[in-house]
Order: sequence, then C-alpha cells, then structure tokens
Amino acid sequence: MDKRSLKRYPIKMASKSTVSQACRIENTDFYLHAHTALISHQRILIISLYDKNKLRNKEKDPLFRIFMTKEEYITQDFCEEKPVWRTGRMEHLTESTWYKKIEISCCDDRSAAVLNRFFSYLNMEKLSPVDKLIKGQKRIMEKRLEKKHQRENSKIDQKKREVKKLPKNFMDWIDETAMAHSRYIYYQYSRKKYMDGYCTHCHSDVKVSGVKHRKIGVCPNCGKKVLFLAAGKATRILDHGEAVYFQKTKKGFVVRFFSIYKYYGKHYKTPEIRTLELKRIFYEDTKCLKYEWRNFKQTGEIRWCDGWDGYTFYDAACYTANLEKALTGTPYQYCAIKQFADRYEGASVNVPYYLKRYSSKPFIEYMVKAGLYHMVEELTQPWYFFGEYNQDGKNLLEVLGVTREQFRFIQQNDMYSFEFRTYKKMLSQKNVRYRKTSAVSVNSMSVISV
Repeated sequence: MDKRSLKRYPIKMASKSTVSQACRIENTDFYLHAHTALISHQRILIISLYDKNKLRNKEKDPLFRIFMTKEEYITQDFCEEKPVWRTGRMEHLTESTWYKKIEISCCDDRSAAVLNRFFSYLNMEKLSPVDKLIKGQKRIMEKRLEKKHQRENSKIDQKKREVKKLPKNFMDWIDETAMAHSRYIYYQYSRKKYMDGYCTHCHSDVKVSGVKHRKIGVCPNCGKKVLFLAAGKATRILDHGEAVYFQKTKKGFVVRFFSIYKYYGKHYKTPEIRTLELKRIFYEDTKCLKYEWRNFKQTGEIRWCDGWDGYTFYDAACYTANLEKALTGTPYQYCAIKQFADRYEGASVNVPYYLKRYSSKPFIEYMVKAGLYHMVEELTQPWYFFGEYNQDGKNLLEVLGVTREQFRFIQQNDMYSFEFRTYKKMLSQKNVRYRKTSAVSVNSMSVISV
C-alpha cells in the first residue's frame, strides 16, 4: 500500500449518532466505522476508530485509522502531535489484554455489514464483525512472521552448512578425557581382605582391599584416580560434563559446545553417555557470531537460533588434537589455549572468555607458557578485574612488575592472583623498611663524622 495515497484520503469524522451512543452507553470503549474505497487502483478496507471519552467531549476525529487488504494492514495513529504509521494490530493499539478486555462496537449496521462482507473468506459466521477483524489481522500477522522466520532460518541454515562432521574418535575422547571426573571402581562388599571390583575407566576387573564407599583412591590396574563405590549402595549416578570442539571454516573457525551426561545404573559396566550440542560461536576476524539450540521465537520449534547467549560453558574440556590447525591464520594463532587445555587431563577452560581476554590482554600467552595457570584461570573468568597487572608491559616481568628472581619464586609456586598481591605487598613493605634502615645508617654516619 502506498502511504502517500493513504495519507491524502479524507478523514472520516464521527457522526452525531455515534456521539450520541458514546454519551448513552457505558460498556463500550471504542466505536468503529468501516467502509471500503478504491485507492491507487486497490480495494482497501478503511476503519476509523473513535475513543468514547473524546466523543463525549465533542471531539469527532478518530484516534486511529486502519487501512487493510487481505494480505496486509497499516495504521495511522493520531495520538501524537503529528500522525505516525504503526504496524501493530488493533488489539495492541487499544491496549487490550487477557486481564483488561477492551470493548469495541460498530457505529452502525452498515459498518458491521462491510466487515462481514470483507472477511467472508474466513468462514467464521459465528464470530462478531469486530472479532472477524481481529482474526483477519492475526492471520496476516502470522503470515508476516512466517515469511520473516523463513528468511532468518535460511540464513542460519546457510551458516550451519559450514559446520563439518565430528572426528571418529570424538566420543572416545568424551568418555576418556572430557569425563575424566567420572571414574569409579564398583566393588562387591565382603569381609574378605580382597574384594572384587570393576574399573569404569580401564574396563577391567580388579581386586581391592581396605576401601570404603565414596572414598577417593587409585585403580590398581590403570593407576588413574577413581572414586570407590559399593555396588549395593550406588545404584544410580548421573554425572555432567562440558566439552568444546574447534573446527576450521572458510572465514575463520567455529567453536562448538557440548553438554554431556553419563549415567550409571544397575548395569554400571555399560554406562549410557549422551551429548547435546547447545552452542556454536563463529569467529571471523573481529566478528563473533553466536548460535544456540533452543525454542525458536517461542514457536515451539527447537532449532538453531542466532543472537542468543544464554548457555554458559565456564568449565568445559577442550579437544586439542586439531586445535593448532583450526587456529592457524587467525588472530588467535598464538593464544596458547592448547597448552592451557592440556595442563592436566580433562582440564576446564572458559573458551569464550579466554579468547575475549586474549584479544585485549595478549600477555595471557606468556603466562600460559610460563606455567602461571592459576592466574590465567582467574583472568579468563567474567568476574575478574585486572588491577594488579601492567597491561602496557613489554614482557612478563614488566607486566607483573617484579624482578627475575622474584618471578622464579612466583613461577615455582604457580600463584593465584590474591597470593601474588600479598607477595607484592610483602615486597613493598620490605623495601620501605630497608629505606628507613638505610636512612638511619646515613644519619648515624653523618653524626660520627661531625
């Protein structure tokens, strides 16, 4: 519809009978006048909506004017100083809700007949003329949304095609590394010195002695850290984990985030592992495109959606076999995330914040290579503040503000940030005492010389 032609169309003022109705009837909030006209070679339904309170004050101009066809509608709003165009439905413009029902009535029988005739294609004879108008606008809105959603989904699906298949050993890595915290030895309790047990990590039958339920120990076969469980007491265990997989794309790389569930039931030798990919972040130079697996626009369709950031993966294990290849040629090529992710088996990494911090704090690379893992763990958390670091330092000694000897002590102890702050305070207090002692010595020497 051409807005210029619609704007030039004469405004329908309320009739005397409509004003009379507004003064006599209490239950109606708005009065509706409907007629059709040929505008720019197009048959258009024109609806003028009058407010009851204005009519009682002898103000006959409409509050809204709706122009509508079977495919589209638009509203001219006269509430402001200058008329503005609205795309909302009549229900929303009149602020009608489920708890606040707004009553709208036709001004005359002719308006009701126009609405019935115009919306005859709806095949809803039992509805009132006003309800038919509401249904007609709702149907047009649904078609608008459907087309809009199709456009959005086509872009998302096009991006989805850039994601390749997972490697064949990915599920083995999930079980062995990402779920490293889910390792148990189930044992059959008896009064014998050696009891029969089963290690869920190395999948072997073992003999255990002197163990207790839910106590940490080591598997006698594979030597891995495990939790001992009495088979009769631990019938159901559900462990949760998170995993991250990097994948090369044409414009950069994509980070894929997986939620993992491992369930041990009565048949603990064959636990059930389920993975669900919930998030993808595409890194393309300075761009960061986020997609999540969720309910699309509250439509009930579960699919990939863009623009969300609802899932947090702060403690995810990182698949590192292809990590260097995925980051080659990108701004994150030397970020040292592989070394950080391999600091121990199944180490947790907050990947989005690690990459974000590295972009503005590139000294993280040197911290990782120096083995200052605890500092990096805190630096890559969203709550952390960088007050104790000199971000303009050219090397790690300048960043930390310490000497080479002091740095070796920090490195050997792999200090946390609060330990580092305490250590620097101790050094500063020591320097202050040293200066005071030196000043006293100088004064003493001057007295002696006199």
